[in-house]
Amino acid sequence: AARENNPGVVFDSNWSAIQHAANSFKSDGKQCVLVLSSIVHEVYSYGTSADIEKFWSMVFSGMWDYVVVRDMIPSVAMDRPSDINDVAKVYACANRQQLYDFQTMWGSIENNKNLVHWLLKYRYVNNWQREVKENYMPLYREHLLSALPSEYRVSYHEHYVLPYLRSCVARDFDIDLRDRTHLKLILERSAH
Repeated sequence: AARENNPGVVFDSNWSAIQHAANSFKSDGKQCVLVLSSIVHEVYSYGTSADIEKFWSMVFSGMWDYVVVRDMIPSVAMDRPSDINDVAKVYACANRQQLYDFQTMWGSIENNKNLVHWLLKYRYVNNWQREVKENYMPLYREHLLSALPSEYRVSYHEHYVLPYLRSCVARDFDIDLRDRTHLKLILERSAH
């Protein structure tokens, strides 16, 4: 439906096809936007450090007039001890095997980042064995912002909790999830 409703927009995950389309747009004098919707955490989860370095070099190659990021990217402030009452609620209500699997892989939910990571994942029961292994929050917002090339400026920034996630966590655990789990960022490349 997105392809049908947005002529002139290229939807692809093949980097060669993306570069070809961008070069075509550029030769026609059009601006190019690279949209990374829930891509960053996938690259970090499944790529090697060389893959991650290559990814960022392609993103910031100078080809894109705008780079849009929407992903699960918390703040450094999330890395602190959890509220013990929230921990108790999860221990009382969570699927014990899932919680065991999660803590074996990521560590105790008594660390707030781990607790929030758990709260992002627990609903994915049908593909749990895959989801438990994926690092939803491999990068902090502050680290991403500090690594931006100087030719890009932030033209839009929103750090927030998904309302749906917040309501699920409240319903399932009676926890008021206030830590910002998601980031929307629009980066604009300065004209040279």
